[in-house]
Amino acid sequence: MKIFRNSQPVVTIGVLVALTLSMMSLASLQTLAQDNNSAGSPKPLDLISLGTASVLAGDNQSEVIIYDPSQTLSDDADTGVALVPSLAADADSRKISSPVTAQLDTQMDVMVTQDTTADSTKDAPLDAEIQTLAEIQTLESTSAAYGSAKLGRRKISDIGLAAIGVSDSAPQNSTLDSLIWRGTPAKNAAFLLENGAVANQSPSLSALAYDVVARQSVPPMGANMIAGDLVRARLAWLARAGRSDDLAVLVEQLPDNEKWASWKRWLVEHHLMSRRDDIACATVAAQIAMTLDPFWHQAKVICDAVQGDMSSARFAADVLAATGMGDPTFMGLVDELFTGTVFEDIDPTTLETIHIVLMEALHRPIPIEGIAIMPPQMAQTITTLRYLSDDARMVSTYDGLQRGLVSPREAGKLWRSAGASEDNPQSAIARLDSEVSALTSAMAWRALDVDESNAVFGLIVAAMKREIAAGNGSLMLPLYAELSINALEVMQSQTSATALVDVVLDNNATLTSPGANDNANDNASMTDNVAITVPTVTMPDEAVLADIDVLLALADPGTVPAILEASNPIADHIRTLLTLNAGDVWDADLMQTLDIWHLQPLLHAAGIDAPDISWFDLLQSGTHTAYSREKLSPILLRACGEAAAKKRVAETILLASWLLQSTDFTNIDPVDAGLVIQYLRDVGQDKVAMSLMREIARAHLMAQFVANEQDADAG
Repeated sequence: MKIFRNSQPVVTIGVLVALTLSMMSLASLQTLAQDNNSAGSPKPLDLISLGTASVLAGDNQSEVIIYDPSQTLSDDADTGVALVPSLAADADSRKISSPVTAQLDTQMDVMVTQDTTADSTKDAPLDAEIQTLAEIQTLESTSAAYGSAKLGRRKISDIGLAAIGVSDSAPQNSTLDSLIWRGTPAKNAAFLLENGAVANQSPSLSALAYDVVARQSVPPMGANMIAGDLVRARLAWLARAGRSDDLAVLVEQLPDNEKWASWKRWLVEHHLMSRRDDIACATVAAQIAMTLDPFWHQAKVICDAVQGDMSSARFAADVLAATGMGDPTFMGLVDELFTGTVFEDIDPTTLETIHIVLMEALHRPIPIEGIAIMPPQMAQTITTLRYLSDDARMVSTYDGLQRGLVSPREAGKLWRSAGASEDNPQSAIARLDSEVSALTSAMAWRALDVDESNAVFGLIVAAMKREIAAGNGSLMLPLYAELSINALEVMQSQTSATALVDVVLDNNATLTSPGANDNANDNASMTDNVAITVPTVTMPDEAVLADIDVLLALADPGTVPAILEASNPIADHIRTLLTLNAGDVWDADLMQTLDIWHLQPLLHAAGIDAPDISWFDLLQSGTHTAYSREKLSPILLRACGEAAAKKRVAETILLASWLLQSTDFTNIDPVDAGLVIQYLRDVGQDKVAMSLMREIARAHLMAQFVANEQDADAG
């Protein structure tokens, strides 16, 4: 409101204050503009790019944004904007076309002001980061550094980086929610990720642990204070587990700065091997404008080639050669790309990941030595490569099977795709007897897969017993069960053909020739004059078929092959045991026949009740054999129980996985194993708890299967 005095406007004190603040704000804006202009980084030199590449990140402009965990984060710009969309490309997506231009979606929403302080953290070698995370600091040792953060100016890594993860594609089927870390301090989560197991003897528990580490969820308590360390621990855990696909999702959400440079480089290699060229090459185009690192310029040669721009690829290769940035192996493979002349002088010991990428682009078989040099974070990526040598295909598939990256059915298809097997089944089993390895196991399975004689049943039993003795029984059981089913179907078809001929002969059927005349005498019975070939079917020994029935009961207790008509009490009891559910009552005769009284704690922990029997009567019957097995770590077991009591879901699952890391299920103490099962049920993981009970019971039954055979041989 204006007050006029002596015809002159009089300004109130409030208006004066407002004018003063406006002038100060204008001066601040001018100063900020000058600072931004002076702080602008000079444009980098692009030695080989034919076009003008846009700098995707790194400008220090002040912005206000809101965090979106599904988008790529940026430490420098504090934005949640996706720089490169995550495209799901088909395996045949490599076509001759122009490079795809990356487009920036610079959405400006609301929220926090950027902290323009540059991050001075340097990128450490990726392999060293995966092997050890000794640099992870405790909350106490980092509190001073993070305590200096001001409200409203905290870096986006402190706010949203810890929340990155893989979204749940089927939440209705999941037993986990977004609050799995509730109650767990961030420093405890980092400790578990750094020291815990990435795999154990239980496929179901391992898969659950993978889900816990990879999924997008509310971070642990205090995660903002050690966000970078927590994310590095998650990445290293998934890398050791070989979970390439989940890793890629997480790395795509990382900021584009020096701290995560090694992971961004890995992501490009992963995308190129997975034939997601558009995504990879968009990143390469941005990087070559900012760096002279040979890797990015080597990657540009590959990108230009797979996108059909051979002139640009030649030019880029010439620049590499002129500057000495191309190693001999890479340049030799590039020359093969341009001339078609096979580069023979490859030393397998010098192969690197970029060479494998180029060999895949050349459709050149990758040797087993090339697979051996690949880091663990490429394990899942390797299984998708098309141009592996036969040995490399078999070994990489076996590794994927062990890690739970491929299913048994997928493993069988991949092994069959490794060329026709010309191996003698007897020789393959002999090699397996002398040494059980990834290659000998795969070769033995492939040799039996093509054997259509009924002798294959005995060879399947022999191979499975060898695998069980070597500790691979649970791994190979589904694969040999598939061979058993196939062999039974072949035997059934042969038996049906023989039965049909028997019917024809028994009925003295009239057999006529297609060229016979219409004379009634010529249409008389010709049975005595026609030679009928009856297929010879040698039935397997009944004991061998009984063993096959046991293996099938262990692999799939819910299915009984129709051809196995003879009752096998051992197989029947196994099917009954492995299909019990919570609330059911186990049978004393079953326990006695299978000699598994020691597994009572497992059944009780899984919610399977004991019958109303007299234990003293059982004692008088002589059923009181002592049983002693390997105890689990008492400290780990107590910690797991403590976490379960406090309903800390993620913590309980990772501790349970750690407990079973190196424990042989055939030698595990059932009481301790029962406690692990109970703890999983305490945090709502009943399905995995039941699966774990069955996996341990199956391992014990397989061990007895081998032991009984050995006792029979000794007798």
